[in-house]
Amino acid sequence: MHFSNVFLKSIFIVIIIIISGYYISGFIKIKEDNLKLKNFFNVEKMGAVKNYSDSYISILEIPKINLKKGMYEINSKFNDVDKNIEINPKSNMPDTEKGNFILEAHSGLSLTSYFNNLEKLTKNDIVNVYYNNIKYKYLIENFYDIDKTGKAIIKRDYNKNTITLITCKKNENKQIIYIGYLKEKKTY
Repeated sequence: MHFSNVFLKSIFIVIIIIISGYYISGFIKIKEDNLKLKNFFNVEKMGAVKNYSDSYISILEIPKINLKKGMYEINSKFNDVDKNIEINPKSNMPDTEKGNFILEAHSGLSLTSYFNNLEKLTKNDIVNVYYNNIKYKYLIENFYDIDKTGKAIIKRDYNKNTITLITCKKNENKQIIYIGYLKEKKTY
């Protein structure tokens, strides 16, 4: 009986250590991210040369779901859906006329589930992108589900500047795609 109590207490302590480590690493990641966000805007205002290997090239902001997250250049090792919000390699940057800025991220409970609350978006919700001293304001116009096959058909108006947000649907073998169109751009 004594051995089983010691064993159970040991298991409990190990579980507490693992959970604490998860939350501590999450807290550190949030602090680092906030510092990078602050540096992004300071560097943009000063017009300084950026070191893109470890700094953001763009910021995604979705006020409705309280998301403000930086993104790395397409060739960065951090531009990976398992590490960050990924800029799809076939994407155009926001300053491309009639282009499509395609972003992908996980939903779920991991530390990299940046699109976890994306399903709360509805038509006319605002999505902001900060890039090269310009704030691009998009409005969500459409969203639809697709089968999760590794390929996405993006249904959009090719005559408009577009943002496309892609994530997996929770508890389904589907993905959801949000399409937004540029409504305003201004220097910040």
